[in-house]
Amino acid sequence: MNNILNWPDYKVLQVSELEHDYQVRAEVAEAPTHCPHCNHSEIVGFGRRDEVIMDTPVNGKRTGIMLNRRRYRCQSCRKTFMEPVPHKDDKRRMTHRLIKYIERESLQRTFLGVAEDVGVHEKTVRNIFNDYCERLENLGLSNSTPGTRRLLRLAAAAKRNK
Repeated sequence: MNNILNWPDYKVLQVSELEHDYQVRAEVAEAPTHCPHCNHSEIVGFGRRDEVIMDTPVNGKRTGIMLNRRRYRCQSCRKTFMEPVPHKDDKRRMTHRLIKYIERESLQRTFLGVAEDVGVHEKTVRNIFNDYCERLENLGLSNSTPGTRRLLRLAAAAKRNK
C-alpha cells in the first residue's frame, strides 16, 4: 500500500478518503527491542490500543492517523509500556510536522480557520501559537517583553488584512 504519510517508520494498513478527511489506519513498523525501564531484551506483547493522531492536511483534507499501538510487558521487571510512536509530539496527539504547520499558518490566518483546516480545537491552535512564541523568546529570536505574543498576533493580523 502507498505510504501517504511518507514515513518509513509507519506501516500504512488502509487509507479511507471521506468528503473532508483522510483516515489512515497504520501501525509502527518496528517493534521495540528492549524495556525502557530496565533495558532488558525479553519483552512480550501484552495487548493493543487504538490512538488517533492528527497530521498535516493532504490535498486540502484533514488527516487523522488511526494508530494501532502495541503494549508490551517486560519479563524481567514485569512493567508494561506502550511502543514509542515516532514523529508524535509528547504533549499533544499530533505529529511534529502538524505543529510546525500550525505555527506557520497561525501567523497568517485566524486560529479558528487553522483549527478547522487541521481538525483540532481553536484553543489547541492558540496554545501551540503561545508555545511557539515562548520558544522564540527563550531562544532570543524575538523581543522578550511581555507583549511579544500580542505583537506577533497584531503583525500577523495586519499581514492577513493586506
